[in-house]
Amino acid sequence: MMIQSPLIDKAKAFRAGKLALHKPQDEIGAACVANAEDLARVLSEEAGETDTFLLASAILHDVLGFKETNEAELVSVFGSEIAFIVAEVTDHPYFSPVTRKALRLRSASHLSRKARLIKLAELIETVRTLASPIAPKAWSDQHKLEYFDWAERLVQAMGKTSSTLEAVFSAEIEGARLKVGSRMGMVV
Repeated sequence: MMIQSPLIDKAKAFRAGKLALHKPQDEIGAACVANAEDLARVLSEEAGETDTFLLASAILHDVLGFKETNEAELVSVFGSEIAFIVAEVTDHPYFSPVTRKALRLRSASHLSRKARLIKLAELIETVRTLASPIAPKAWSDQHKLEYFDWAERLVQAMGKTSSTLEAVFSAEIEGARLKVGSRMGMVV
């Protein structure tokens, strides 16, 4: 069970309010994490993380990509630590998906440990989603396999972060490749 705290509840409420104003995209390269609370759940339940600033940041990980939110607002509502972590993990929507991926690979080794943990949880949840029946329709099986390759490169570029989450990621990526590859008639 995920840790409960007023800070985490505040992050959930803030995100819900912003999400109500935001229209998510269903394009290739768009985020695939349906529920940001799943990132906090991965961090707390699967990795044993208890830092409420980390968990609140995970819940807020994508709000800077919403037009209705900016870093100054996050600082005023949650403080500079959470705003900084969220800014670190934000992929700026005004760049193309290809540019965002290249920038993410280049900056991966410079992320704080908390930002790397959130990115790792996000990769795990994205891989799970892409291998599941609820994957966004815009993603072809070929694009999914390409994403899996990129995600592995990103995890390698981040360096050692959490042996537990890295093991979860490895298992998920292997299973996802098998599922998607089998649908394509490939031996993966």
